[in-house]
Amino acid sequence: MDKNSTNTRIVQFLPTISYGDAIGNDTFAIRDTLENAGYSCEIYTETIDSNLKIHGISGIKNIKDYNDDADIIICHVSTGWKYMLSLDKLKARKIFIWHNITPPRFFEAYGDFGRAKECEEGLEQLHSVRLVPSLCLTPSLYNKTELENFGYLCPVHRLPILTNSDGEKDCDEALVSRYKSDGYVNILFLGRISPNKSFQDIIDAFYFYHKLINPKSRLFLVGKGDVTVDYCNAIWEYPAAIGLDDVIFSGHVSDRQKNAYYKIADVFLCMSEHEGFCVPLLEAMHYKVPIVAYDSSAVSETLGGAGLLLKSKAPAVVAEAINRVVQDAKLRETLVLNGTERLADFEQKKIRANFLNEISSFIQYWKRKRTIFFDVTVQRRFDAGTGIQRLEKEELKRFYQAGNDFKVVPIYFSNTGEGLLECETGREIQPQTGDIIYSPDLCLDETVANKAHLDKIYTGGGVQIWFFVHDLIPVRFPETCSDKLIPAFVKWLKVIFRYTGIIGNSESTINDVKAWLTENPGIERNPNLRFGWVWSGCDFSSRFGKIAPAKQAEDFPPEEEQSKSVRLLMVSTVEPRKMYDQAVPAFNMLKKRGADITLDIVGREGWKVKKTVNMIKGSPYFGTSLFWHKNGISDEDLARLYEKADAVIVASKWEGFGLAVTEGAYYGKPLILRDIPIFREIAGDNAFYFSGYEPEDLARAIEEWLPLFRTGKAPSSAGIRLTTWQDHTDRLLEILTG
Repeated sequence: MDKNSTNTRIVQFLPTISYGDAIGNDTFAIRDTLENAGYSCEIYTETIDSNLKIHGISGIKNIKDYNDDADIIICHVSTGWKYMLSLDKLKARKIFIWHNITPPRFFEAYGDFGRAKECEEGLEQLHSVRLVPSLCLTPSLYNKTELENFGYLCPVHRLPILTNSDGEKDCDEALVSRYKSDGYVNILFLGRISPNKSFQDIIDAFYFYHKLINPKSRLFLVGKGDVTVDYCNAIWEYPAAIGLDDVIFSGHVSDRQKNAYYKIADVFLCMSEHEGFCVPLLEAMHYKVPIVAYDSSAVSETLGGAGLLLKSKAPAVVAEAINRVVQDAKLRETLVLNGTERLADFEQKKIRANFLNEISSFIQYWKRKRTIFFDVTVQRRFDAGTGIQRLEKEELKRFYQAGNDFKVVPIYFSNTGEGLLECETGREIQPQTGDIIYSPDLCLDETVANKAHLDKIYTGGGVQIWFFVHDLIPVRFPETCSDKLIPAFVKWLKVIFRYTGIIGNSESTINDVKAWLTENPGIERNPNLRFGWVWSGCDFSSRFGKIAPAKQAEDFPPEEEQSKSVRLLMVSTVEPRKMYDQAVPAFNMLKKRGADITLDIVGREGWKVKKTVNMIKGSPYFGTSLFWHKNGISDEDLARLYEKADAVIVASKWEGFGLAVTEGAYYGKPLILRDIPIFREIAGDNAFYFSGYEPEDLARAIEEWLPLFRTGKAPSSAGIRLTTWQDHTDRLLEILTG
């Protein structure tokens, strides 16, 4: 018995549980594994298959039906479910098991807009609750990457699906006798009839094989019809429509029948275009059935070399692959042997042990005596993909990974002044001596609203409260900010200096903060106020995107056009302080003078920029050599732009840091920078500087830089000291915990 198991109650939540379904089997196996280890484990679901009602499952029609006294909730995520949005009201710690949600496009293609909407809502819910769990488990690295792309920052660990059996299973011997030894080649696919499974491609490949290679062959398609009725009807009618015999649809089968089909099969054929894991691949390996599969989603990862993996779905290619497996005894033997070896990686005894270790480690993590309460107020409400949010995402992910004696709890400040609340449970935090509250999120109004709570926590003694100041632009350059921001920012400043300390993103920012405090002696402050600073990271170490980030492919210049011009890149929100109203006219001037250059602008549309936006879109070069990527460009595409750029321009009137400077240096690109203190702090002599705020000032500077670049004499960014996000977080933790 696990030493943590005594009196630990664990509850599994999932929207529906079905007989013979991989997720349902996983749920039962988890329950059995936990109970055998001494834990109490229950299952709650909204819809229960009639065949499973005797299996001790509790139905819920409302989240209030659930008695909220569990220690841990394990939520299986595979579709949209209204109760997902209520999980943060339950007091237990949360673990998500991410099985994947089929992309809506598969259902839209066949007119099943109801199912498509359900999947779309599920993906939106997945994003909305990204800060609720403190651990995620998922059966594949493919799924892990998806979760990270949806903004999940807690630990995401790979753990293959559990089942309740390792050995041979009973099968329908009559079915085996009927089909096994009659000289036919039997091709099998097992799975529900759903558009993402690409049954039409399986049938097309079999048509080619059956008609042109081996007429003594048959195809078994084992699985029930999905709710996408038009697709199911089309698949059921398709073989007859094309004059194809020997296609057998089994419908939903018992476990005994399913096992018989595996024994019958000579080849397992998978043409699926979306799988989060694909359990039938393991089942085929278990029954020593060689596998031919299309390389998509998690399929290649699950196979691990134990199948013939195809890059093409062309019927002739697939049919020939089937024929090779049937005719080439050595290849067949190799595939079967590889499958047997691959199965060792999915040994259930090992997976169960790993799962119990995850649970034990999770429990131990929450027993850590000290806590860092990490403020995510703004990004919890709206993930805008700003530089500030990027910083805090990188920090929070690494805080979770830090091997210290702190646990990390994401929190948000109530907008009505009701306190500081946990994202995971909605409970008001109760910090103890030695705990730390850290706020990098620039939650202005909410901080002010909760001043009384902060005062009470701080004056109670033993709790540190730190705020991150990214810059003082709203008070230094108010004309560049939105009208609502300035008074809110000032009120925020009047609160944050009362507590433990201030961290800045540069020495320049901290010097500016100290100068501002000197200029405003009436601001209430802690006489022992501490200061620290740490540069932002520059590496694209992880991909944090919005839901389905738009890849503005149409905005990318053609490759042949890219190679002819000197490519300039600007990366920042389009707002007044970034000085696009200088840069764009300067670019137009240079083009008019015959300069062979292109300009990529990466940044969403900000505030007070109607004139600037019209200027960008009204440029005679817009869409040909001036490109604005403004609608959620992914980190992959941003990295691509950095790689292809010849230089990075940062024209900001003022910055607390200037992430584009170090990211440009990370990619080895020359830098054209406005001559301001922070850029000198970062780049020193490793950049080309310019001054002045008129378009002609920047145009002249670029004209001076171009011949230097073409002759290899432009300042190189190679000498800039780069800080990774790991360096950043390590130093930050030193400041907070030192």
